[in-house]
Amino acid sequence: METYEVYFLCPVRTKELGLEFLDCFLPVREDCADDYPYPEYTDSAKLVYDNIDELLGVLETDTSAEYSLYWRGGPGSNYAQAMLFFTNDGNLVVGLAVYGEPRERVFTEIAEFTKGAYGYVDFENVPALSKSGFMSRCNRSNGPKAMDGRFVP
Repeated sequence: METYEVYFLCPVRTKELGLEFLDCFLPVREDCADDYPYPEYTDSAKLVYDNIDELLGVLETDTSAEYSLYWRGGPGSNYAQAMLFFTNDGNLVVGLAVYGEPRERVFTEIAEFTKGAYGYVDFENVPALSKSGFMSRCNRSNGPKAMDGRFVP
């Protein structure tokens, strides 16, 4: 079954929104990592978190920190994976990997949930980790997308 990804740039970068997104779209989930070095992708991590809740709090306040977090859908989940991307310019991108369900329905649900003005559908491609990069990729997308809050099929 084909999997595609829906990404939305959120209007706020908060731990609360990230957790609400996860609880809404992937309530049964499994962490994809055992621990979380901070900063991400460094040989000299300042800290290593084993509690995602603590890390989300840090990422909410350290608005220049980039971080990519992934969860697998647990037993009975409707979706393959949920993702949170913290950008280097203080934004949050949410993502959902979807098994072949109608793109427009899932896209609309995430748009309404996040109140995001920019979003797009992609295939196995991590979103840009800056607002301008995300908006540029959204603009180039050939699939369903949202630009300035307007849906473009």
